[in-house]
Amino acid sequence: MVVLEPVGGISVSRVSKEGGGMLFRNRPIVLAAVVCWVQVAVVSLGLSAEPGGGRVSMPERGICAHRGASDTHPENTLAAFREAIRLGAAMIEFDVALSRDGQLVLMHDSTVDRTTNGKGPVSQLTLEELKKLDAGTFKAKHFGGVNVPTLDEALAMMPENIWLNVHLKEASGQAEKLAEQVTGRIVAHRRLHQAFLACGTRAAAAARRADARIKICNMQRQANSRKYVDETISAKTAFIQLLGGETVDPAHTRLLKQHRVRINYCCANEAEKVARLFEAGVEFPLVDRVRAMITVAEQQGIARLLPVYRSRLKREGLKTPLSTLLEQKVLVKGAANQGLALGKTHNFASNAATICRFDKNWKLIEQKTIRIE
Repeated sequence: MVVLEPVGGISVSRVSKEGGGMLFRNRPIVLAAVVCWVQVAVVSLGLSAEPGGGRVSMPERGICAHRGASDTHPENTLAAFREAIRLGAAMIEFDVALSRDGQLVLMHDSTVDRTTNGKGPVSQLTLEELKKLDAGTFKAKHFGGVNVPTLDEALAMMPENIWLNVHLKEASGQAEKLAEQVTGRIVAHRRLHQAFLACGTRAAAAARRADARIKICNMQRQANSRKYVDETISAKTAFIQLLGGETVDPAHTRLLKQHRVRINYCCANEAEKVARLFEAGVEFPLVDRVRAMITVAEQQGIARLLPVYRSRLKREGLKTPLSTLLEQKVLVKGAANQGLALGKTHNFASNAATICRFDKNWKLIEQKTIRIE
């Protein structure tokens, strides 16, 4: 059984299903005028002996996209995340704050002034008010209409095998509440294996009370020092985020690795610096210039991440094996977000109002309106 799930993107893709050497075609479809796509998740009944469909291998090293691909796309938006995934980032960092009505939204600043067409503190705006804001035009006109995403929306569209660096914005004095709520959503979305909270000690304690399995990146007294390294090891957190300086001390990174602490660094956008950081033992430098810095990572022998997806549907008896994105092909015309059928001579796709027929190279042959009373 093949099931379509909207997760965002702009292309037709080929995926492979783990196990049995089988290849499936995964078809994110571009709308001709709307710049929207769907990720087709391969979902099988009875094909996987393991209920989850297999374990996910997480990257050991790679580029962390700071607020997504923020040099070319509006930061902390789904558009920036899609681009970072497309480019092969190993980690995505994003910021979570509370709205006036207690909803979890993605915003770095304490106000919406810099990155939207609105004004005022995030904490004084409801989710409904935030959703009406334009969060894309500040970057470029063609991003007009991009809005402020919720944490749920971000978690729902992520691959299974990319690290999620969830930075909690604690300045409002609601550190514990924020940590508890974010932890709850990570658990609900089944992202404990890949998501971690970048936060201080109070928020970390609250998160661990909510669920002891949550991963933490120590951000208390963040620095690039032996003291910060020792405090992180003592706190038994999964990650550290070194800050500042032109490089790091390899003795510090060796010590952290001995204690199985993964090493982030904020931030770097120069090729020489990123190369030095990798050579000194940093595993995930945070960057804004994702495309350029991924090239630097490749020169260090670090391959681009091939995103792995799994259907997020929950249905009794439904198995959800993993599918790996192998290649993408942009469509010129056609629309689909609810159904897909691959035939011997033609391919078909549909949404709520239309059905499209393509040739085997995904060239649109015809598109018809459908109506069901």
